[in-house]
Amino acid sequence: ETLIRPWFATRTREAITREAQSRRIPIGPVRTPAELLTDPQYAARGFVGPGGMPAMPFRANGVRPHG
Repeated sequence: ETLIRPWFATRTREAITREAQSRRIPIGPVRTPAELLTDPQYAARGFVGPGGMPAMPFRANGVRPHG
C-alpha cells in the first residue's frame, strides 16, 4: 500500500479505471448511491426504478435468476 498510494492519490477514479483496463486488469470504479441513479449503463438496462429503487424483478441478461 505504501508503494502504490502516491500513484492513486494523484489520479481520478476514471483515470485509474482507464489505466488499469488498458493493462487488462479487471477493475471498475466504486460508485456512490447517488452516482448510480444517473449511471448511463444502469439507465440503459432499466435497473433503476421509480424513486431510485432497483427495478424488480432483478434480471441478468434479460433473464430472471433462479434462486
